[in-house]
Amino acid sequence: MHAEMSRERDVRWVGRYAKWLAVLGVIVVILGLSYGIVASMEWATKAVKPGVLVMLAVAFGTVGIIGSGVIALGLGHLLAYAFGLSQRASWLLRHGDKGLYALAALHLSSYLVITVIKFQADVWSQSWLLVILGLTPLARAFVLVALGLILRRVLPIVEESRTLV
Repeated sequence: MHAEMSRERDVRWVGRYAKWLAVLGVIVVILGLSYGIVASMEWATKAVKPGVLVMLAVAFGTVGIIGSGVIALGLGHLLAYAFGLSQRASWLLRHGDKGLYALAALHLSSYLVITVIKFQADVWSQSWLLVILGLTPLARAFVLVALGLILRRVLPIVEESRTLV
């Protein structure tokens, strides 16, 4: 009896948490889009245009912010699906692994592109700096790929567990 009440309380708490996580994800996506739009509009009205490096940094940053929001939204969907609060995995969950792999590739490519433009001819003479600066995007990429692999493996397990109950 006590265990059943505890489970119901946990499911209610997870349901609220999943909803708030999804709402937060949508808010972050909207903020990322707004950031990109405002930056573009600001550049269009300025007489002096920003350099390529600034434009690339803002573009990659915008996609990174939107990616973070989509990850939060996807985690909210995953919680709701894993705890039986939604009957079917959302499109975001079914295709989330591919999005995570693309986001990982974007993190690495943005690092490489911005680094090559920033250092230009001196790229290889400053290799120690490139290694140090490259550890964060590399770690992010590994985490995103790992999350994609986990998501791809977890969804069938959750689906199978529903048939056993």
